[in-house]
Formats: sequence, C-alpha cells, structure tokens
Amino acid sequence: MTKRIISLLLILVLSLTFLGSCGNEKEASANEPSSIDSSKASTEESSEDESSESPLNDLIDSSVSDIVANMTLWQKIGQMIMPSIRTWNGEPVTSTIPEDLKKVINKYHVGNIILFAENFGTVEDTVRLTHSLNEALSIDIPMFIGADQEGGNVVRLNYGCSLVGNMALGAIGSDEDSYIVGKITGEQLSALGLNLDLAPTLDVNNNPANPVINIRSFSEDPDLVARLGVSMIKGMQDKSVSACAKHFPGHGDTETDSHYGLPSIDKSYDEIKKMELVPFQAAIDGGIDMIMTAHIQFPQVESEEKNGLILPATLSKKILTDILKEDMGFNGVVITDSMHMDAIASHFSMAEASIIAINAGVDILLMPVLLHHDGHARELENFISSIVQAVASGKIPMSRINDAVTRIITAKKERGLWEQKRLSLDEKIANASQAVGNAEHKAIERELASKAVTVLENKSGTLFADMTNGKSLLFAVPSEDVGKNVEFMLNRLISENKINISYKIKSYEESEANILDEFDGVVLLTDTSSSWEIEAPLKVYEKAKTNNKSLAVISCRIPYDTALFTEADCLLACYCPKGGVPQTDTSAFGVNIGGAIEVLLGVEEGQGKLPVTIYNVSKNGEIDFDTVVYPKG
Repeated sequence: MTKRIISLLLILVLSLTFLGSCGNEKEASANEPSSIDSSKASTEESSEDESSESPLNDLIDSSVSDIVANMTLWQKIGQMIMPSIRTWNGEPVTSTIPEDLKKVINKYHVGNIILFAENFGTVEDTVRLTHSLNEALSIDIPMFIGADQEGGNVVRLNYGCSLVGNMALGAIGSDEDSYIVGKITGEQLSALGLNLDLAPTLDVNNNPANPVINIRSFSEDPDLVARLGVSMIKGMQDKSVSACAKHFPGHGDTETDSHYGLPSIDKSYDEIKKMELVPFQAAIDGGIDMIMTAHIQFPQVESEEKNGLILPATLSKKILTDILKEDMGFNGVVITDSMHMDAIASHFSMAEASIIAINAGVDILLMPVLLHHDGHARELENFISSIVQAVASGKIPMSRINDAVTRIITAKKERGLWEQKRLSLDEKIANASQAVGNAEHKAIERELASKAVTVLENKSGTLFADMTNGKSLLFAVPSEDVGKNVEFMLNRLISENKINISYKIKSYEESEANILDEFDGVVLLTDTSSSWEIEAPLKVYEKAKTNNKSLAVISCRIPYDTALFTEADCLLACYCPKGGVPQTDTSAFGVNIGGAIEVLLGVEEGQGKLPVTIYNVSKNGEIDFDTVVYPKG
C-alpha cells in the first residue's frame, strides 16, 4: 500500500511539474496556429518540425521524467494511440513494413501497434515485422507491439502453442499450471518481438448466456479467476511481456456482445466489489502493467449521460479514475477496448469519444484510427489534430496528457523494452527459432489438454477404454475443421500404438443416417455457443440412444450444454472447440479436443473439475437457475 501511495504521489508531482512548464518551447508549440489550424497550415508539416527539434535519441539510461519533459505534444499523443495494420493498400503486412507505412508511422510518432492474425506469416516474417516497426521511428521510444493471444479459442499466432484457454485452466485449478501457460505465452511473444499481450480475460463468467466471454473466462468464481489470473500475469511479465487484464470493470454478467451493441450491468458499486472487481484488484496488487476498459454501462455506478446515453465504463471518469486509479490504486496503463466497436462507434464521433475517454482516465486508445491504406494517413492526421486542438482549448488538461504518457513510458521502462529493441535482427531470429513451438512447450500443451478434461458421466467406469482394441467408432462432428482435428488425434494415437480402432468421421446429418451401421460406439462432439443451435447434435444423440449404441458426448465449447446429454454413457467437457491440423512440428492448432479423446479412450486421465455451475436448460437455451444438474467443482 505504501509503494502504491508513493507511486501516485510521484505521478501527481510529475503532472504538476509538466503543467507548470507549459511555457516552454515544446509545450507552447501545441498552441501555435501552424500546429493546430489545419485550415491555415499543414498539421503534417508541423509534426515533422516538432520531431526534428526533439532530443529523443539514445534514451535507454534516461529517466521517465526527462523523456516526457522533452517530448512534443504530437509525440505524446502518438504514445496514446494503438492502431492496427492488418493490410496496407490491399497487401498483407506480414514482414518488413512498406516504405509508405513506415513514413506514416514516423511522421505521426505512432507509439504502439496491435497485430492480428493477418499479420502473422512465418516465425522469421514476424520477427522482421516487429523489428521494422521499431526501426520506423526516428525517436528512441520503443513501441508496445501487442496482440490478443489469450490462448484456447482466441489466438492470433498460427505457429507455436495455442494452449488450452482460460476455462480449461479453471477446470485444472492450478496456480502453477496457469503460471506455466503465462510463461510459455510470454516467451513465444517476446521471442517474436511482441511485448504486450492483451490478456488475460479476468471477467467472471457468472452469466451462462454470455455471448462473448464464456470459455474466455477462468470461472464463475471470482476468487478462482483472481488466483489463476494473477499466476498467468506473473508468467507473462516474468518473460518481459506486459499483461493486460480485461475487461474492466467486468464483462461476465452480460447477454450482449459489446462488438455489436452496448451492454448494461445493473449492479451497485458494493455488488461489483464483491464479484466483478475481485480479480482486477488481485491483478493490481500483483503488479499488472495494463488494464483494458469495457464498453459497458453500469447505471448504478455511473449515471452521467452524454448524447442521451449513460456513459459506458470506457468513458466514465468515476469508473476509471475515481474507482480504478484512486480507490483500487492502479498506477499502470489504462487502455480501451477497440474504439471501433459498435458500443462506442454507434453513439459518438471518434474525436468526441476519445476526448471523453482521455479525460475519464484512459491512457491508450485502441484503434481510434486504422492504418490499412493511404487514406487512413489523413484520418490519423485529422484525429491527432483534434486531440491537439482539445488540449490547446483546455478541453483536455495538459496534466492529463502528461500523466498518461508518464504511465506509458514507465511501463515500457519497467518491462525492458529499450533492452529488447537493441538486439540485432539476427539475434532475434535465432531466439525465435528456438523458443516458438519448441518440443518442451508442445509436450506441456498436450499434457494440459487432457488434464483439463472434466468427466461428468462415466456409467461403465472405464469410459471407452474397452473400445480401443479392434472396435469401430463413429465420430459425429460439428464442422470439417473439428473433423480434421479428430482425425489427426486418432491417427497420432494409432501411430503411437496407444489405441487400435477403426473409425469414421461424419457430419451430424451423415451420422444420423449412419447410426445403424456396424459401429460399436458413437462419439458425439458438440460446439454449442450462446446462440444455442443444438437441434442437429440432439438428433444424433436421440437416435444413438434409441438404437442402444454405446454413446459418448464431448462438449467442446460452453459446458452448459452438458445438461442436455446426461443419459450418455460417457459425458466429457473440454472447454475449447478450436480444430485444425498442424502443418509442421511448430504449427499452432487446437489441442483440447485431442485431450478429450485421449481421456475418453483411456490413454490419459482427465482431472478437470467444473469451473462453472451447470443448470437445467431447455433445448432452446432457456436456463432454469433453480435446478442444478452438475454443481461447480
């Protein structure tokens, strides 16, 4: 607590110092008409002039306060944005960045970049890309280069380890295993030149109808989410990758996806302190570098309106400053969820939303602009100009800008970004080739996949272990991708001499038609989401029962659907439907389904315990909270 108070006092002193120095040349330049009046002079030219004035070279040994004091307003705003670069003028950006894009990044001092799946080619390509991004800047302030590498069903890398995902880790319940997952994730990202993981999700999934969080959460238990989340964060940050806990103050108790609408959680501050805020407080106490905001209304906590709308958390000073920074003592970086999501973009202009967000306490705006083609360069210029004008007019206090940038530079210093930047390209490529998808990590990934499996029904006492010696099985799958994953796993087990079976893999429709064929057993895999499209697998289930076939059901996504399959001979949950087949030894692919197959066939033992409560549910997804089918644990 003492360290937290000292840190807050330091930030306050620095902010007041910078506010008092607004008469110096660098701060005053923001007020010059040539810098802010795009109708009279090019803001593009003014940003170039400011860059040439700044003594921001060789800063590895410089203090945070010295760095911030020597930055222009344009450079500071550049630190406060994180655009995406999925493509550039229709071409993929997977290796060295195009020269035109490099000029845009340098001209506007872009301080951070988020990468998506489109940006990941080969391991060497990615190292070259991240190296060239930092080389694009003429000032010596390394970028935060981040991605949503949550693990399980939400991953961006097409190589390395996808790992098992949070709810599978919740089923295992081990601090050590969560730390190991964080460490593997951090090691592979760091080797590739990424230094920020927009993970873990610390939302408490206490609403089974949640359409967007569900298996991305560790559990419905806030204490379990806190414990495992802190362990994962430590693993990442021990490998010099900043972790980012999301989505503050909580996205678990919603039935709306904020990508497409504006959710609302009608709880009081006292209520969310006992549930939603528990994992975030633990993360803050554990030293988390960054926290991502939620585009969600909390009307009992924040009642202020703008444009006829109660302000969502991303735009709420009460939530981000009064609660997160002051009450909870967070001294790190606050970043928004994507500003292009409908929850924000449908109700505010980008400039208006960004100004409100900064004043609310946001330090980095995630994707307020995109960098996908030449036209976006002008949008970036106009956007930065709007923030410059807001500062010049007093809409945004200079002290708020300085506080934000101080937090950002402090995080970059503490996570060793300057040291990482100074490695040569050859060193980085060599490190990545050793770290990404190595045999040790792959072995751990496979072990965790089977360990996480939860066995809910085992009427024979041996699952399907007695069917691994010359028997025939029909696998009914929800998609071709899952089917290929099942085929890969079965063939691997056969080649390892662990099973001896014949099998066929069919779609639900084909499986229903083939139930009467000479199969000794049926294995039904479900991929139920919150949309609750369950009719097709239920037909296979009912027909297998009617014809007295030995039947196993593997719930691959949300485990709440297991309530509909209680009469199966074997019922398992594996918490991630990701499929795919590895193209090389280092390729990323889904491992949870393979782990469930190993457990079902007696190759490994499933140790997972339910991290959520399974309630009675109708075929159309209506949940009866008065009837528990399988309790948590």
